[in-house]
Amino acid sequence: MNKLLIIAATTLLVSPAFAKQYVFPAKDQTPEQQAMDEKSCDGWAAQQTGASPAELDSQVAAAKSPAAPGPEAQASAGAGGRGAVRGAIVGSAIGHATDNDRSDAAAIGAVVGAARSNRRSAAANSQAQAQAQAEHVEVNVEKIEAQRQEYYKARTSCLKGKGYTVE
Repeated sequence: MNKLLIIAATTLLVSPAFAKQYVFPAKDQTPEQQAMDEKSCDGWAAQQTGASPAELDSQVAAAKSPAAPGPEAQASAGAGGRGAVRGAIVGSAIGHATDNDRSDAAAIGAVVGAARSNRRSAAANSQAQAQAQAEHVEVNVEKIEAQRQEYYKARTSCLKGKGYTVE
């Protein structure tokens, strides 16, 4: 699990590197001309890559938002029943050994066993779901960041074509 957190943190740290470009007017373009050229190149890059930085940012936010729990988050079918049976057997044996009413002891054991089994199953499923979600987010964010890189490559090409130095 720690590995996934490190990867997610690294992805967050790498993302802004592609968001900032330094554009120098190499052919003495005015600030007004540069603003128009940058806006034009933003549109061209979005057209070429199919996305703009704002769209990509919203896709990253959507990928990182927690998904609704699926069926895998529920306790596995039968886990409580198996625990109840084991608990009933143990409770019955304890009731027999202590000369108490075996049926009461079995009932108590069944309830305790079922609750214990459901908690273990739910915890294991919750952990597995969290790991799967983190891996899914990582893959989606990597794809989005690759698309962001393509956008900035296209924007750089456009600006260089208009006579700017871009870093």
